[in-house]
Amino acid sequence: MKKVFSVLLTVFLLGLLTVPAFAVSLSDGSDALHAAFLDGTTSKGHDYVYYSPVKDENDTNKYPLFIWLHGAGSGKNPRDQIMWYDIVHFASVEYQAKFTAGGCFVFAPRDPGVVMSSWEANDTSTLKSTIDEFIAAQKGHVDMDRIYISGYSTGGSMVWNMATAYPNFFAAVIPASALLQPSTTAMQLLKDVSVWIFCCDLDPYATSGTVSAKPVFNALKSVTNRPAGVRISTFSQAVLPDGSKKHENGVVAWDCEHYTWMALTNDMHMYDGSVYAYQTTIDATGATIQFPADGGFICWLTEQCRTTAQSDSGGAKKNVFAIFFGYIRSFFIRTFSTIRGFFTFSR
Repeated sequence: MKKVFSVLLTVFLLGLLTVPAFAVSLSDGSDALHAAFLDGTTSKGHDYVYYSPVKDENDTNKYPLFIWLHGAGSGKNPRDQIMWYDIVHFASVEYQAKFTAGGCFVFAPRDPGVVMSSWEANDTSTLKSTIDEFIAAQKGHVDMDRIYISGYSTGGSMVWNMATAYPNFFAAVIPASALLQPSTTAMQLLKDVSVWIFCCDLDPYATSGTVSAKPVFNALKSVTNRPAGVRISTFSQAVLPDGSKKHENGVVAWDCEHYTWMALTNDMHMYDGSVYAYQTTIDATGATIQFPADGGFICWLTEQCRTTAQSDSGGAKKNVFAIFFGYIRSFFIRTFSTIRGFFTFSR
């Protein structure tokens, strides 16, 4: 037993040595998480921000790529696309540890629209070239079989546009409160793609709510080749992860029921660790998904692979160890930072 413990300790310490210098914990706060995102620009001048899980120049691993598309109005200025959402959580050591690959790229392009910075259907080729340039710049570190795209509101609509335009490119697509739904016949194109739809019963935008999204889910359910990988989360109402309503200047936002992205970016859990409130999630087999036994959004995401007809088996089990070592690693990082800060202050 002592020998086994020694081996595990050695593996853990070696892993700790490969933690990026910019590794940040959720407890470090929003500013630190935002700072973990780097800036980039394509050859055509389209800007984006991203998080890279690559440890150093000796890292030969391939990591999944999670693409996030902002909603209307939240891309007017550089880096706005990560200011309105909790997508920065994906840069934390806690979230990164949940990916079985040991981490994940997070890529948030900004729509080049002039007025509302709102994605349009004819932006698909431009966005695809932006994604392709980013992937090429990562020098082989992106796992091309594990590219995921998600977005909110008009970003959710763009998720559908990209998925139906390039159905063989993505392993999973996750539209949240998509402002426009695709045709049910278009679901024929996505029969080999994993899909998780987020919608709210009370969404003030009729085309974004449950009534509009459910027929799309049903159409996909009837043709999908990966029923365990197709889900829909319906919310009877939308709340912040602390249980309150979304507030703007002290007043409840009139469209707060539109904000289903809050559950997605908080991994289907409230701040107190409980299951995200007011939601019911089912998959295409008809099963009701229970959290946290299922693990949450990232657990589902990390199991999706473009080249497999169903979700990879064993992903959740591997995640248990990844999460365990991730939290321990996070503890040591925070402890080291505290000690370093103490000695820096002492000098």
